[in-house]
Amino acid sequence: MTGVEEELEKMVYALADYANALESASQTLRDHLQELGPRVKDYDLGQLRWEEREGSSGPYQAATERGNLEPPRYGHWQALVKDLRDHDGKLTKQGYFLWLFQDEKTVGRKKQRY
Repeated sequence: MTGVEEELEKMVYALADYANALESASQTLRDHLQELGPRVKDYDLGQLRWEEREGSSGPYQAATERGNLEPPRYGHWQALVKDLRDHDGKLTKQGYFLWLFQDEKTVGRKKQRY
């Protein structure tokens, strides 16, 4: 192995170690946030980050745990997921039909039909 190859191999291992450390730290942060429990009792859907998606029944919006990790969004996220769990994964609130995906890391919403 040449000197350049050895240096490259060292850099690859250093990057892998760094990626593993970041993953471990982010998991620890998620665990600590989860231990705190929901600080928001009456969540506001407008406080969450939503993205447009297309499903088998047409367009809907989705919010993910990953997209709502930072405070104060995370408190609203936790309270919403708890409310959905308490209602078997489906409910209507603030003019939307909401449902919890099986992974419990994604919530879908559609405007309620009247």
